[in-house]
Amino acid sequence: MTTTLSLVLTLVLQLASGLGVIALLRPRVTRSAAIPTAVLVGMFMHTVVLFLFALASVEITRSVGMITAVIAGALPNLFWPRVVQSYKQWLRTPTWSLSLADIVTLGFAAYLAYAAFWAAWYWPVTPFDAVVGIDLVAKTAVEDHTLVNRVFTDPFLSQHLSNQPFYAPFAMLLQVIYRLMGYAHGQLWVPIVAVCFMWITWVELRRMLHHVLANVLWLLLLLTPEMLGYTYLVQTDYLNAAMFVPGVLLLWRALRDDDRGSLWLSTVFFAAVCWSRTDGIILVGLGLCASLPLIARATSWKRALTTVGIQSAVMVGVFALWHVLFFNAYLPVRPSTSDQLLGFDIARAGTVAASLFTNVIADVDYWGWIFIIFAVVMVANLLRARKLEPVLPLVWIGALLVGFILIGTIFSAAIVEQTLRRGIFKLVPLIVVAVAGTQLLQTASRYLTNWEAGRTS
Repeated sequence: MTTTLSLVLTLVLQLASGLGVIALLRPRVTRSAAIPTAVLVGMFMHTVVLFLFALASVEITRSVGMITAVIAGALPNLFWPRVVQSYKQWLRTPTWSLSLADIVTLGFAAYLAYAAFWAAWYWPVTPFDAVVGIDLVAKTAVEDHTLVNRVFTDPFLSQHLSNQPFYAPFAMLLQVIYRLMGYAHGQLWVPIVAVCFMWITWVELRRMLHHVLANVLWLLLLLTPEMLGYTYLVQTDYLNAAMFVPGVLLLWRALRDDDRGSLWLSTVFFAAVCWSRTDGIILVGLGLCASLPLIARATSWKRALTTVGIQSAVMVGVFALWHVLFFNAYLPVRPSTSDQLLGFDIARAGTVAASLFTNVIADVDYWGWIFIIFAVVMVANLLRARKLEPVLPLVWIGALLVGFILIGTIFSAAIVEQTLRRGIFKLVPLIVVAVAGTQLLQTASRYLTNWEAGRTS
């Protein structure tokens, strides 16, 4: 089986897996959003199934990589009577509503995507964290046919390991899957994740705003310098953001439209966040706690507590698969995470916060004009509407900032200019969506729509 055929079959099976999950949960998502969402969910499902095979001591081979893709694709579709209705809707003849602005914007985005795919295929893995962690474990797992490979079992290495090999099972297993296909550097999944993530945000912005405003905001997001540079580099942060942001958007839709399907699909994405980075459980946990009053206002306190409790249980279960079960029952060595824990100190928290805002967030070389535009629009909207809005995205933005400061304070390895800087990847798309949700932009959008409808031909 050729490398290209393996890639196509794997993506089709991951798409089938994700569509099956979406069809089971039945969120009210359009087909244009369902496709990229399904690919991301399918990737998550595939890595979990492959991991379970590894736990059962099945050798990691190219055949196993494809078999696990088949299983991941088949499992949610076993409930065919429930999922078939969604498939019938998705298979209807598409109706295109692209404007000239959309076509130009998508053409430019396609050029950026081409550059990311070429770079991921051509360049070797270069980020230090990946070379000594994610990719090192993946490459050795493919060579040794097991996750418990010589990176962890070599007596000499066990005395010199950093914490990098113990992090990020999601990204590491994607590296395994793509190396098994025959890709020399494995990292072709990175631009695929980037395309799906940006596709989801484009659909969301187009749903919220007039197409011209939506495309302008989307281009600002696409061209955010620091994020653009990681659309072809193996790291945990872009993948983590690609799971975190859709989870928040789905939760927002669930509360706004009383859509329980979106609520449970958000749970899947939050679980994937915990599968992609160790600190994900802290950041999502803070966001869910901060959202409790909003969930309670939309439903009831009893239902809100039950919902967050179920979401937390799923997240902890996925987190424990790697960090508890695999670490304690399979690995001969342990990460030294506890050695990096520091007690909470207000003075150190102040230093971290000051450094985060002055050295990272305020640096236009990293983020372009995103944060400046956010500040200007929020102040103007506050003066006009006399309230902070949209509430839920702003709550999660605040929770992220608190979480970054907390992580930077209590973990000595969380360096502001490195770890927390890349954590901002989760913040930037939420800021763009928050700007789109303001009354100021909504009014401008309605004005453009009415003007466009009233023009004489």
